[in-house]
Amino acid sequence: MFASRTYPVEVLTDQDVLAPDACTRISRYFAAAKSAETLRTPSMWDAHEQGRAGFLAPIADGDAPAIAAQFQQLFQTPVLDGMSHGNSLFTNPKRSPYESRFFQHRTLDCLLSLVEANGIGNVPSHGQWRVEHHVRHLEADHSGLVDKVQQSMGFDLTMPHVGGPTVLRLAGQPVAPDVLRHAYVAWRVRQLVEPEMPVLEIGGGYGMLALLAYRAGIRNWTIIDLPFVGCIQMGYLMRVLGAGQVAATGEGRDALLRIAKPEDIFDIPDDAVGLVVNCDSLPEMGRETALSYLREIKRVSPCFLSINQEGGRPHQNVAQSVVKDLIKEVGGFRRIYRFRHWMEQGYTEELYERV
Repeated sequence: MFASRTYPVEVLTDQDVLAPDACTRISRYFAAAKSAETLRTPSMWDAHEQGRAGFLAPIADGDAPAIAAQFQQLFQTPVLDGMSHGNSLFTNPKRSPYESRFFQHRTLDCLLSLVEANGIGNVPSHGQWRVEHHVRHLEADHSGLVDKVQQSMGFDLTMPHVGGPTVLRLAGQPVAPDVLRHAYVAWRVRQLVEPEMPVLEIGGGYGMLALLAYRAGIRNWTIIDLPFVGCIQMGYLMRVLGAGQVAATGEGRDALLRIAKPEDIFDIPDDAVGLVVNCDSLPEMGRETALSYLREIKRVSPCFLSINQEGGRPHQNVAQSVVKDLIKEVGGFRRIYRFRHWMEQGYTEELYERV
């Protein structure tokens, strides 16, 4: 049973657009990354890319006005399906497979999980509480918790208006599951590395973890992802942080956030990265691609943080892998810790070091 209290849910209005030069840079990156593709093997993301043909056509054509318009409505389209817990798949009644209050429930669940992970609140005990205690806990007014979490973590949890996302208003602040889920990972990364130490994220979704890491003070972050996903990351992060803060490999620009194509991992020098992060990604890759990444991860960094599900269920006739099994096959890693992920049921968080 979830909370009966209702909080305002709204779609943020995005009044701004990407500048023509930023759109040109996205098109240039996409062309270069597609022409260099060699690491990719069949996976569930092949169908995801095919389903985004309409989004990618203006990028391939260099149609700057169309590119800008698409990023302005990013969350209200299917483009972020599989990448966001707050896009139209979860919030548009015509598309959503969930009950009408799912978005509120999901947001509150993420908020309470983050509170418990930070030690701001106690973890409910099924052995000590009766059912009515849990119900009262869920029905309590949680709006003041956002500010407490922000103070404890030391960075902002506001959902940017970019792309017209759906948000829950808690004490007037717009929050969403994506911000809360990724805030935990950014907080964890900050515990593991110094602010200027290079961090490599493999499989970055639409860029929310990179944004939260930036807010948390991490100042050297690179994302490696499929070319079409890299386009989404470039556009979103340039809108949120400014075009000057984001660069694709090969642009020759100084930037705090870099978007790289998969093949760029082979060019990273040995031990050049302080930490590699992978969230909800390796199991969804083709098996040989995932193994190739792990071999390179072991070469470029002494530490690897994995937050992934272990269901192993085939998706669109492509089997999903389990990270710990892939690690065992590659060899050369020692697991420092493993526990259930605070923010996501069915996920494990594991930290490995190279041996």
